[in-house]
Amino acid sequence: MSYATLAIQPVLFGTVGSSLLISRIRSDDIGKSFAVIACGQVTRFLTVLVGTHTRKKLYTIKERIFIAFAYLPKSTTVATLASVIYTEAIKRGPEYLEYREWGLQIQTTALLIVIIQSVIGPFMIDILGPRLL
Repeated sequence: MSYATLAIQPVLFGTVGSSLLISRIRSDDIGKSFAVIACGQVTRFLTVLVGTHTRKKLYTIKERIFIAFAYLPKSTTVATLASVIYTEAIKRGPEYLEYREWGLQIQTTALLIVIIQSVIGPFMIDILGPRLL
């Protein structure tokens, strides 16, 4: 990992966390966010599992499962784009109130993705690595 990446990552993820006030999060948004995250994770897992299947059998099923789990903790793009809709809706004025709500829901989901994936992803890699590889 380069020194630039090590310097930029805390700033990147810090902006996501600082752009969302925990007091603004609604409980129904958390439930919807978990549903979206679960659907996304299952889709990503299955896509990687299918995508690593080749005719030449380059990977065993255990290796393919590990690769699929290793792809789960990816959330950099989500973190960088989370506040775009909310920020733009605020800039454009009160007629974009509905977009503000959607932007807040997206920020809530992005924050939960970063929190969940940064914990579960490395944990799963550490546990499954020795067992599957």
